[in-house]
Amino acid sequence: MLLSAERADALLHVEKRLVASGVIDLRQAKTRVMLVAEKKPVRFMFEFSRTCIELKKVSYHMQVEKGIGLTRFDFGGGHNNPRMADGAPKVAEPYVGKRFVNESHIHVYSPACLLDWAVPPEALGIHFGTKPNGACDIRQVLDAFCEYIALKDRIIIQGAFHG
Repeated sequence: MLLSAERADALLHVEKRLVASGVIDLRQAKTRVMLVAEKKPVRFMFEFSRTCIELKKVSYHMQVEKGIGLTRFDFGGGHNNPRMADGAPKVAEPYVGKRFVNESHIHVYSPACLLDWAVPPEALGIHFGTKPNGACDIRQVLDAFCEYIALKDRIIIQGAFHG
């Protein structure tokens, strides 16, 4: 079942807490952390991989976990937005046909297109510093994204990227 744009936006911005410890080990290819809405019986999955951070609403039905992506932050990756504005979230309309080439971007939910649309972080009021070589500090990126999704607890980062 898809979410309306209004419901997805409300879920994205509802205050969230960690269910258990929130530790991301950068040596792992992927880490999942469970979150819960503070005042609603809604659970979320926060997934961190070496290329992106994603937030999904998780519902449990007959012991089956089903996730709907609400947003995803891609670090310096590539993405092509659709060439037609049909189904575009309002914030994405200025970016119809935009190609992100080695640029960080955030995918925004649309009932018609799920996470097919992306915008620069600044379009959503997300700002983080960059190093002189253009790289981003992972702590700053993670904190800015957690603020955007209204996560009130701090996620711990361990290890370092290898590769």
